[in-house]
Amino acid sequence: MAKVGKDKDGKSALEAALRAYEAGDVVTARRTAARVVAGATADDQAAARKVAKALHGDDDKGEAQAELLAGELAQRTRPIARPYLWFLGGVGAYVGLLTLALVRYG
Repeated sequence: MAKVGKDKDGKSALEAALRAYEAGDVVTARRTAARVVAGATADDQAAARKVAKALHGDDDKGEAQAELLAGELAQRTRPIARPYLWFLGGVGAYVGLLTLALVRYG
């Protein structure tokens, strides 16, 4: 199994997180970004401008820190809770209606 933090060319972990994010592997992207947030290397700082351009496009201001970009990648890959909350609400409503029906007709 390949290392999560470094790719085969020895480039920065921030670039590896971006490649994983673009490939759709959000778990690897989140884990690699968390490593960069914990401690960015010089390679990560050097790759920050390229990653900022890829994330922000032409709106990039030019000055970017690797830790902030890694935090943004981790934020973008975090699962949303809203569908799970709607599911739990639906299950709760169903159980409530079932209970009312059993009490009334059972």
